[in-house]
Amino acid sequence: MEAAIRVTGSLIPSVPVVAGADVRFPLSAGEQVELTVEFAHDLCAPVSAGMPVGWATWLLNGEKVAEVELICGVSADENIC
Repeated sequence: MEAAIRVTGSLIPSVPVVAGADVRFPLSAGEQVELTVEFAHDLCAPVSAGMPVGWATWLLNGEKVAEVELICGVSADENIC
């Protein structure tokens, strides 16, 4: 999964978002999961790597099978002029 979240107040317009932990679950042949990503809000600099920003949820037949916190992959300093 590749995702990014917008950052205001920084020269870096967005930062990558990564899963805070590995997620694994077994699937039977033919089963497919649906991934939903939810961000709490846009970010305002400064932003620290590892800062929680949302959740990724996997659904199988409409039921949640896994969920993981999403965190900033890098820091973004405040734009100081």
